[in-house]
Amino acid sequence: VPGGHTTYSWPRKKKAVGNYSATAAVEDPPEWKALYATEKKTRAGAQKKVKLPIKGKKNILITSALPYVNNVPHLGNIIGCVLSADVYSRFCRMRGYNSIYICGTDEYGTTTEMKADEEQLTPQQICDKYHKIHKDVYDWFNIDFDHFGRTTTPQQTQIAQSIYQRAKKNGYI
Repeated sequence: VPGGHTTYSWPRKKKAVGNYSATAAVEDPPEWKALYATEKKTRAGAQKKVKLPIKGKKNILITSALPYVNNVPHLGNIIGCVLSADVYSRFCRMRGYNSIYICGTDEYGTTTEMKADEEQLTPQQICDKYHKIHKDVYDWFNIDFDHFGRTTTPQQTQIAQSIYQRAKKNGYI
């Protein structure tokens, strides 16, 4: 069980998300609390820097399915998507591997357009609204991304187009 969590997986935080709050059924052992406090201080004090592959080291890119921004994330998003990648990312960090855990919201598609129409907002407003909700929920669950981005940024668009163009140039498309 990750630090900061009870044995039934609801995080103990002062701030509840939405109408949900949890009461701990079983307390974390003191050694888990100490480890969690140390890890939290270390991660909080760490400067976010660009992580690049290091020759001769074990380099690991970790990601998970990108959730759509057409609704509030539910427990299935957490368990079936980001939690397993978060656990593996923490394992890699503890082993000293050069790893990076990236994820973000998928902001393209018909579902985003339909949700915008339903809420009488623009697709961009829907993306902004639900990206923040997703980020807040994952933060509440202490999911420790190195980067949680968005598919609508110019940088992501440039990278995706570059990959496509190289694949096409090399005869894969």
